[in-house]
Amino acid sequence: MIASIAQTLLRTYSSTRQHERVDPDQKGLFQNRMEDYAQRYQFAQQYVKDKRVLDIACGEGYGTSIIAPLAHSVVGVDTDIEAITFARERYGSVDERARFVHADALDYLHDLKNTFDVILSFETIEHVADPHRFLALLHKTLKVGGTLLLSTQNKLFSDVFFGGTANPYHVKEFYIAELRAQIKELFHLTPTLYLQGPIAEGAIVSSTLFTFFFRRSKIIQEKAGYSGLNMIFAVTK
Repeated sequence: MIASIAQTLLRTYSSTRQHERVDPDQKGLFQNRMEDYAQRYQFAQQYVKDKRVLDIACGEGYGTSIIAPLAHSVVGVDTDIEAITFARERYGSVDERARFVHADALDYLHDLKNTFDVILSFETIEHVADPHRFLALLHKTLKVGGTLLLSTQNKLFSDVFFGGTANPYHVKEFYIAELRAQIKELFHLTPTLYLQGPIAEGAIVSSTLFTFFFRRSKIIQEKAGYSGLNMIFAVTK
């Protein structure tokens, strides 16, 4: 009973303070996670050297700008025209390898096939009404031998602390096994899992609180006895 009340209070607090995008000017527990955001793109740098890269749902382009200097070219796509306008002015104007496109993710992917060497889909699939179709389009758009890096929040975290999804912008959240199975079904091989913000499964509450409050946002490869606040799957077509 007490746990349920605590989850309800946390869910209410969180849902009223969430922002759909990372905003460095917004401070607070549920707003300013720039270090998490940047770390995913820094992690991706090892995959993008001299590659043609797609950054789907790129937002204001900050992450795209992190990988552009290493890539052959990178296309950032987002449905928010203000975000794309900002990205073009701030990052596209200073690096000719970065190009920004205003489009819905599913619409943009629909007519493409075997186009990109690397696709980055960070914190996007949870916002999509048809995640299976989204994954299928990512697979279709990726070149043979290309790599998909896909990250999303771990639903285990939402369940433990909020009693379910608390972010009003999330359509569907995933457990590790659930999303791994869907990726495996499409790619016909098991993706490599990395844990961002690793938490000890034997002490989920205390480990999560420590990781979350003290910004311990390192990324490790899947390890027995650990889960992660976020999961990053890497898979090659």
